[in-house]
Amino acid sequence: MSGPGPIALIINPVATRARTTDRSEVTRVLAPFGLKWTLPTGSAGHAAARTRQAVADGARVVVTLGGDGTTAEVAAVLAGGPVAMAALPGGNANVYARATGWPAALAHALPVLGAALAGDWRGQTTLGRVVLDDGEERAFLT
Repeated sequence: MSGPGPIALIINPVATRARTTDRSEVTRVLAPFGLKWTLPTGSAGHAAARTRQAVADGARVVVTLGGDGTTAEVAAVLAGGPVAMAALPGGNANVYARATGWPAALAHALPVLGAALAGDWRGQTTLGRVVLDDGEERAFLT
């Protein structure tokens, strides 16, 4: 099988539902499509830094396994660029994943992701930016 790779997988290892067995399953599903990097995060802001590095190294797709915070950091980096993103449900609430139609269970979301990577399908989402009172800029997804 070939795919749109190279793919970077950004994992929040402390996310509620990002267990080691789930991470292994995600890696197994992504490998045939060009998984090149598996990048765990360590703290707030680390997902964004990992994403910037993956893009600089040539990633064409970034997949997240974590919660909404991980997803938001990655999306903010990828906004307006040519790199595609998929957010797998790995956190507690997974608001973004649920709002964009991903199945709530990772076991059900993985076949959907595999089918998307095998074809030429791209979903669309809206990215907005907001400036907080302290001047910090944040991205949000709808």
